[in-house]
Amino acid sequence: MSSLYAPTEVEFKHVSANLVKVRLIGTVMFAVFFTVLAIIFAMAVSKWFWVAALVIPILHIWPAVLIRRQVKATQYALGEKELFYKEGIMFKTLEVIPYGRIQFVDLIEGPILRKYGMASLSINTASASTNVTIPGIPKDEAVELRSYLSERGEAEMAVL
Repeated sequence: MSSLYAPTEVEFKHVSANLVKVRLIGTVMFAVFFTVLAIIFAMAVSKWFWVAALVIPILHIWPAVLIRRQVKATQYALGEKELFYKEGIMFKTLEVIPYGRIQFVDLIEGPILRKYGMASLSINTASASTNVTIPGIPKDEAVELRSYLSERGEAEMAVL
């Protein structure tokens, strides 16, 4: 049975489970940075910043809980004539990008993604509103996918 966010004609692939670790590292780094900043301000400016030093870590617990579910909901699929990308838990998004609209494909790899053997794939189209970045793809798979999408995009654009 096909639904709006799960077309049956394609098989969706999940992004790497290691993306959970990468996003947790980012969340923890953000929380630690601003907590330390609040402590410095509490000692130097006003004791009211101690409230912020306590609240900031607490506010980062909820995003840390959601990260697993968000990564699990992030998927992509290669269709016959288009790329499908879906994400979201409460607010779901399904992006469908025809291969002929793809202008270029970028491979993005930061130090934390590199440590976990992953890269992100940025697919750019003629319309800025349909650009998609697929995060956390295993590096070898991302390189192959980049080549495939570039070739398909060039071939489909030539037909147009």
